[in-house]
Amino acid sequence: MVLIIISGIWYGVSRKTTTPTIKEPIKIGAILPLSGPVSIFGNWIKEGIDLALKDINTNRIKVIYEDSKLDAKEGVSAFNKLVDVDGAKIIITAMSLVTVPLIPIAEEKI
Repeated sequence: MVLIIISGIWYGVSRKTTTPTIKEPIKIGAILPLSGPVSIFGNWIKEGIDLALKDINTNRIKVIYEDSKLDAKEGVSAFNKLVDVDGAKIIITAMSLVTVPLIPIAEEKI
């Protein structure tokens, strides 16, 4: 009986635990007004995201930036590219002029 318990403990201690590895980085799309009338806000957000990525220091997250130019049509095109071509599963947007038209599209696609 004691031998069975000791061998069970030994098995549990000696077993290798493998951590799952992520082969591809997590892709996050960011649709920001990087040019146009409110580009200062879009660039502030971009700098904040870049600073956060630098702070966590990981290669497991990739942010793909697209310029909405504060135009809804540009935002929809950027969204479709990020989801269909780049494979982003998370989308960050700024400015309601671009974000609001994307809501029904995002609900359908993601």
